[in-house]
Amino acid sequence: MENKKIGFIVFVFACFLFFGLSYVRAVAQTTPQSPEKVEYTAEDLEDPFKEEEVVIEAPPVETPPEKKPLPELKIQGIIWGGIFPQAIINNKIIKKGDVIDEARVVDINKDGVVLLYQGEEYKLPSPALENLKKPKKKSGGSEGGKQ
Repeated sequence: MENKKIGFIVFVFACFLFFGLSYVRAVAQTTPQSPEKVEYTAEDLEDPFKEEEVVIEAPPVETPPEKKPLPELKIQGIIWGGIFPQAIINNKIIKKGDVIDEARVVDINKDGVVLLYQGEEYKLPSPALENLKKPKKKSGGSEGGKQ
């Protein structure tokens, strides 16, 4: 029985040694070796191993377009109390989201119309507010009614 144990241990050790060495050989063969330096001697032909210098040109810098002033927009009237507020600008009926003379309508409320033009917000005041800001002219004639 003792001989069988020793024989089994020797067998396991031999298997381990054989398979271990086989594995090490297989790994060594698949590991890339450092490449040898190849020198190109053909003089009339282009060297395929020569590294070319790559020049990357920067894209041209675009200057932002000049900002134009807000076009002449005149509010004739506003309907702001309903579900769909509307305004009359330059004799055109517009609603929120519409574009008039390249300006997008952002909001319509009792104070006026808010527009987005070339990335900036502009507020056109309500005609009623404009009338309140204007000084009232006194009508001609005498005061008191009798002369």
